[in-house]
Amino acid sequence: MLLKNESLYDRIFSYSLMAVPFTFPFAKFGVLNLTIILLVLVWLFSGKIFSVYRSLSLNKLALLFVSAYLVYVVALIYSEDMKAGLFLLEKKVTLLIFPLIFITTSLTQDQFIRIFFSFVYSCLLATIVSYIFVISVPFPLDTSKNDWYRDILIDFMDLHPTYFGMYIAFSIVFLFIFLLTKWRVLFKWQRGGVLTILLYFLVFLLFLSSRIATIAVFVSMIAVCYLFWMRNIKFTIVLAAGMLAVGVFLSSKVESIGGRFKEIFVTAWTPPVGIYHNSTNLRIGVYFCSIPLLKDNWLIGLGTGDVQAALNACYKERGYSDVMYKDQLNTHNEYLNVWLNTGIVGFIVFLATLVIPCRAAYLKHNYFYLSFIILVMIVFLTENVLERQKGIVFYSFFNSLLAFNLSIFHLPSPSRDHE
Repeated sequence: MLLKNESLYDRIFSYSLMAVPFTFPFAKFGVLNLTIILLVLVWLFSGKIFSVYRSLSLNKLALLFVSAYLVYVVALIYSEDMKAGLFLLEKKVTLLIFPLIFITTSLTQDQFIRIFFSFVYSCLLATIVSYIFVISVPFPLDTSKNDWYRDILIDFMDLHPTYFGMYIAFSIVFLFIFLLTKWRVLFKWQRGGVLTILLYFLVFLLFLSSRIATIAVFVSMIAVCYLFWMRNIKFTIVLAAGMLAVGVFLSSKVESIGGRFKEIFVTAWTPPVGIYHNSTNLRIGVYFCSIPLLKDNWLIGLGTGDVQAALNACYKERGYSDVMYKDQLNTHNEYLNVWLNTGIVGFIVFLATLVIPCRAAYLKHNYFYLSFIILVMIVFLTENVLERQKGIVFYSFFNSLLAFNLSIFHLPSPSRDHE
C-alpha cells in the first residue's frame, strides 16, 4: 500500500521501482526491459539527472560502482572483437544506470520493503508456475527426475537453475531478516505467512538442487545469526552443525538433492573428451583453459568481449568435448572473467566494489546488505553472473538499492553486556 502523502509522481516512481524486481524471473517474456525503460524515463522526467554530478562527488561508493563499468569501456580500446565488446557493454549498462538512479533517490522504509516484497511475490509466482508446468509435462523414462526437472525449468522459464536458485536464496535471506527486525510488530498471521513462504522457498531451493545457491544462502544466514545474536560463537557452531546435518540427511534420502553434490566426488577431475560430460568436468575443462589465458594476459587482460573467443580456441586446440565451444561455455567464475576482460586494474576495482561495501554494511549493522554481498560473492565463484542480463540486472539493482540506503532496514548493534 502506497503512502497517503505521496504525490502522483512519487506513486508512479514507486510502482516503477517495484515493477523492475517483479519481472526478474520472467525476463524471458520481454517484460524486464520494459520495466527498466519505464523506470529510467520516470527518473529522467523527474529532473534528478541534473543532480548526478553533485551526488557522485559526495558519495565515493557511487564513484566506485560507476568505475566498475568504466573499466570495461577502457578495455574496449584494445579489444579485437569490437562488436562483441559493444554488445557486452550494452548488457552491462545497468551497472552504470542503477547507481545513478539510486544515488539521487531518497526512499522511505515502507518503499524499501515494498520493493523487496515485490521481488518475493514474483519468485513465489514463478515457483508455482514452474511446478504447474513440470506437472503438465510427461516424465520420460530415459532420464533422471533431477535432470528432467532442471531441463523443464530451463526450457519453460528460460531461467537457469543457478539464477533461479540465487533469486530464491536472496528471497529467503530477506524474509529471514525481515522476521528478525519486524517480529514484535507483526501480527501472528503475518508471522505465520512469512514463515510459511520462507520454508516453502527453502524446500524449493533444495529440490531445485542448485549447489552454489544452496551453499550461499546457508552461509549468509549463518553469518547473520552470528552477528545478530551477540556474536555467540557457540550458538553459531550449533546452528551451522544443525544446518549441515539437515543437508546431509536430505542429500542421502532424496536423489534429486544428493545427486548434484555426489556428482562432484564421483566425477574424474579431468576435462571432458567425447560425448561424456557433466557440470563438474565441464567446469574443469573451463578452468584448464582460463588459468593459462590469465597467466598470459594478467596485466591488461584480453579486452572487453574477447574472452569467449579465446576460450573456444583453447577448447578446440586441446581436443575437449565439442559441447564446450558449441555451447560457448564461459569461465564460470566472475573473478576470472573480470580479470581476463579488464586486466589487473579492473580486477582490483571489482574486488573493491565487493569489499568496501561489505565493510560499510558491517559498520552500519546493515546485515541485510552484508548477507547480499556474501551471497553474490559465493555465487560468483562458479557463475559469470555479470555476463547475463538475468544476473547483471539482479546484482546492479539490489546492490545499488542497498548500498545507498544503508540506514534503512539495519539490525541493532549487539549489546556487549550479553557477549
